Amino acid sequence: KEDPVQPKNPVAFHYKPTVTIANLVSQGMNKQDIMDNNTIKSIMEKSFYHLENVGYRMDYTRACHALSQYGCTWDNTSNMVKFPQESIYRAIEHFQSKEKTKTPSVLLAGSCRQRLLEWEKKLTREGGIEDAKKIIQLFNFLPSVDFSSCGIYPLDVPKDAVDLVNTALLCKYSAKPFIQEIYSLDSAKLILEMLRILQGSKQEKINKMVCIMRSSSMQYKKIPLQLAELWHQEEYPIWITSSFITQNAQYYPTLCQVLCEWLAGIVYIASLGGNSPCLLHWDSCNVYNENSLFFSPEQAKIALGLQQISQTLGFPCFANLGPNLSWWDFQTGWEKGCAGVFSYIQQSSWASYAGILGEDFSPEQLVLDNFIANIIKKWQEKMQNSMETMPVEKLCEMARQRVFPGKKHEALELSGLLGDSFYKEKEDILGTIHRHIKQIFEEQNHPCLLSYDIEKEIERLVQIRYEQLGV
Repeated sequence: KEDPVQPKNPVAFHYKPTVTIANLVSQGMNKQDIMDNNTIKSIMEKSFYHLENVGYRMDYTRACHALSQYGCTWDNTSNMVKFPQESIYRAIEHFQSKEKTKTPSVLLAGSCRQRLLEWEKKLTREGGIEDAKKIIQLFNFLPSVDFSSCGIYPLDVPKDAVDLVNTALLCKYSAKPFIQEIYSLDSAKLILEMLRILQGSKQEKINKMVCIMRSSSMQYKKIPLQLAELWHQEEYPIWITSSFITQNAQYYPTLCQVLCEWLAGIVYIASLGGNSPCLLHWDSCNVYNENSLFFSPEQAKIALGLQQISQTLGFPCFANLGPNLSWWDFQTGWEKGCAGVFSYIQQSSWASYAGILGEDFSPEQLVLDNFIANIIKKWQEKMQNSMETMPVEKLCEMARQRVFPGKKHEALELSGLLGDSFYKEKEDILGTIHRHIKQIFEEQNHPCLLSYDIEKEIERLVQIRYEQLGV
């Protein structure tokens, strides 16, 4: 329906975009892309039309004001913002002029869950700070996992302080960059102070901590917008995140709405100025059908389609391909990791969460994910040239025939990844993995990687958060 409230006029500016849908999609396709240029163009045109004529709700007055200054139309009664196509082109051009965010050739990232799966006892349990320290130590041992995490939300930490405490643990014990989603503005301010303290220390390499700006069904809520505003002041990376999927995992409607959410986030970050690099993120959701929970092939196709759209826009993308839905079944966990092969064939960064099995975190699954990523990295290093001109159909046929360019043992590795040898021996494999993990957990004393003075400063900031919460 037409809104009776007179919208606020956008600020007048003279801008002639050099970026258009036509020249974005004309930049060429990879041989392994799953959509042609006309399909991409149609999806982009529909998303641009929706943003320009319907708009997007931004529940933060400062964000709406910044967007109106950038050329958007803001209804200050409903906080609906309409995005003229020129503002979208301008924002894309803003990021194209910056140095592109560099992503690893295989992107395997840790994540957190509520419970920890214990393979030996065949049960799940809630974890604590000591479990998080052990998990971080295990991440340090695995070379093919690019980003670490605490693995769990510690039960012995107040809920509103988990993001800060997990960040402190990662700052002290992680030898790698890490991912930890932030939930409150108070925690975010203290986390930024942590990162300032780390400057000049051995842990300075982890100070490019990601802020995840999450959309919620055609709406950005206040906290994510505030966090992005805070993060851009330090020029730290921002992941523009959508979790949308239609009830039946419909392909084109999902692509169009996720693209709308991405583009609204891109324009907002550009309206703030600064040089924060942006990565487009789709957090694969689970589909419910008649009380059943499952991950469908359609979702994998959506992830591949979104990766191709992000490449067309010129942004890196993290779209998880693998299902995380089978409790206790490491065969499904193995297939979860193997699903990343499709992303590799498409010549995108392979994106997956490491260590997740069902709704739990599993150290054994973490080791399996590292193993699969290691194989794919080897293929990428040795076969990059041959992949550039090889169509998907040919690759699939070669995989079925267990033939692959390269040496014989590489072909055997591929057949092991896609074949049935793992399923016959998985209990022995998992038992061996578990014994090694147990040995690591028992032998390591979790040495802090920070100096004594810096460690005390980190602990002081955690104490401040506890005092804010009255704990």
